[in-house]
This record gives sequence, C-alpha cells and structure tokens, in this order.
Amino acid sequence: MPSCSVLICGNRSNVINFKSSGVTYHRYPKNPKLKERWIAATGRGDDWFPTHHSSICSTHFEEKDFQPAAKSRRLFATAVPTLKLRLVFDTLSTKTQEKISTKKPIIKHNNRKTIVEQCNDKIEKYRNAMKAQRLQIKRLQTMVRRYRKKVSSMKNILTALKNENIIGEDHLWLLESDNLNK
Repeated sequence: MPSCSVLICGNRSNVINFKSSGVTYHRYPKNPKLKERWIAATGRGDDWFPTHHSSICSTHFEEKDFQPAAKSRRLFATAVPTLKLRLVFDTLSTKTQEKISTKKPIIKHNNRKTIVEQCNDKIEKYRNAMKAQRLQIKRLQTMVRRYRKKVSSMKNILTALKNENIIGEDHLWLLESDNLNK
C-alpha cells in the first residue's frame, strides 16, 4: 500500500486512491538526475533516499505532466513534482520561527566555540558520513543480491538446456566458464 513520500503529505492509497479521489501514486524515476530533483521536492533532507516502494502522489504534479492518451495515468519521463510543495516548506519555516521566537533571549558570549560545541559539530559530521556510507553499503548489497539471483537463474537455464539435450556438455562448460569470468 503506497503512501506519498512528500514530508507533510499524508496521502495513503488505502484511504485516498484513484477510485475514491482520483489520486494515483508514482514511483521514483530511474534517471539519477531526475530522481535527485524528486528527492529534493519531498523536503526530507539529504540523508533520505527512496526505496523501490517509495512513491509520490499525483496531487504534487501538474496536469500537463500526465500523458493524455495513456490508458492509465502515466507521467511523462521528464515530470517533476511541483505542486503543494511550497506549503510544505512554508509550514516548516513557520514552525521553526515560532520555536525561535519562544526561546529566551540569547546572551552573547565571545565568538569562539567551546570545545564541547566543536566536538559536537565533528560528531554530527561523522554521523552524517556514517549514514551516507551505510546507505551506500545497502545499495551495493542490493546490487550483489540481484547479480547473484541473475547468475543462479542463468545456471538453472543452462542446466535445463543440458537436460533437454539442446546443448552439449562441452558447450555448457564454455558458457559457464564464460559467465563466471565476467
């Protein structure tokens, strides 16, 4: 059951869907540059990265972004979410301004950061770097899992071809050694 990944949008397909409201959910594009623009539109920050199941609802796209002749609601390959995003950022900035205004006045000290503040900054920097590295590791593990699945599938196909006497033992050996060397 998809839900919209725009930060403030609460649309979920089990409540707001095409049958009830005319809202559709669209997965992130595979094009890296376009995907980055979609990620920026969600307002979730630099640390967030969409999964294979992440989607954005159609309320964030203009009508011109949809293909007119398609049987289902499909986006053009260059579509980028642009609607109802400003509201998200305006709401966030208003909330942060309210928090700032309710705090006690800041007493000015000298401009030098204390050692604790410097350490906290460095800790935060390293935590962010670790998050990015974990995300990269997760992506690479997914790639490895997919390649292993492909290799297993190819081995099964080769075995089936051998069992049906479509290819001989010597050809099978050549194909297996060729695939393993790549």
